[in-house]
Amino acid sequence: MIWHLIDSRTVGGAERHIALLVRALNARGMPAQAVLYRDYGANPWLDQLRADGIPTRVLDGSFAGLLTAIRHDRPALLHLHGYKTGILGRLVAALCRVPVVTTFHTGDRSSGRLAWYERLDEWTAVVGERIAVTASVQGRLPYASTVVGSFSPLPPEPARAFARRAAFIGRLTREKRPELFCRLAAASDADIEWHVYGDGPLYDGLKQLYSNKIRFHGVVTDMSTVWPTVGLLVMPSLFEGLPLAALEALAAGVPILASRVGGLPDVVIDDVTGWLFERDDFDTASALIRKWHSLGESEQARMRSACREHVRKHFSEDEQIGKLLEVYRRAGYPTSTQPGLAFLVG
Repeated sequence: MIWHLIDSRTVGGAERHIALLVRALNARGMPAQAVLYRDYGANPWLDQLRADGIPTRVLDGSFAGLLTAIRHDRPALLHLHGYKTGILGRLVAALCRVPVVTTFHTGDRSSGRLAWYERLDEWTAVVGERIAVTASVQGRLPYASTVVGSFSPLPPEPARAFARRAAFIGRLTREKRPELFCRLAAASDADIEWHVYGDGPLYDGLKQLYSNKIRFHGVVTDMSTVWPTVGLLVMPSLFEGLPLAALEALAAGVPILASRVGGLPDVVIDDVTGWLFERDDFDTASALIRKWHSLGESEQARMRSACREHVRKHFSEDEQIGKLLEVYRRAGYPTSTQPGLAFLVG
């Protein structure tokens, strides 16, 4: 059994990435499960995992509980996500002699005490193999790592015309810059619907200020019914890794307007799959929204096709899982004993 261990109380890009990995590994005959370090009570991601039938386990949130669980179950590999489970998980893996892999998702460092924990997480990752979700994340790690990106299944072909709906999808935190999205909405006089999907510390304040212009939906765990209604995804972040929402948008044929940070330039190609602007450049972002709004039907169809093709060529499930299995093999996971996997690991 492969454990994907994370300390999570809600749903975000890392959580959706884990769900995709667990599903893909099990489909290839490699038993895997999502393991939550602690039960924080109401957790929309945990509800979604169970509703989707994805193998899931919740621990008691203590080091002793983690050590006991691994000693008892003896997972074949421990795959860690996030600084807390990274630091604790590697110590337990060393004590129990379990192969370990760590994925680093974050596009930039935090500040204060959290920054210290993140650096400790990075330096103790000398134990085991390391994965970065983008080259920009890889560049800040102290040891060699392998870039293994996210992936997104391709849903059915969308309608040709864009819905006149711009959306922000993600945590409402300072680094995601939802306030810039709200300012763009407030300044726009075009016939565009503005929607925010997500929760976070800025939720109440932004809703109070902008609810007359923007509809705030809160956390939506299943986006499959939302993507067909979105015409433009706006990602004005201060920094990013490779947000899964970006890949999901492109797979659904939705272009992206994004700040030029982190891994976003890998998925947003100007005038092909969307548009980039320098972070905090409000005037350029506003002009690009007007450009999107003015596109004719043939231009919209071209962009939809290009979005989906970019995911198909560069972010396919088979390609990313193949890279992942090679990392697992180097970490000590016996991929060669799994039926039908030789073609993936060479």
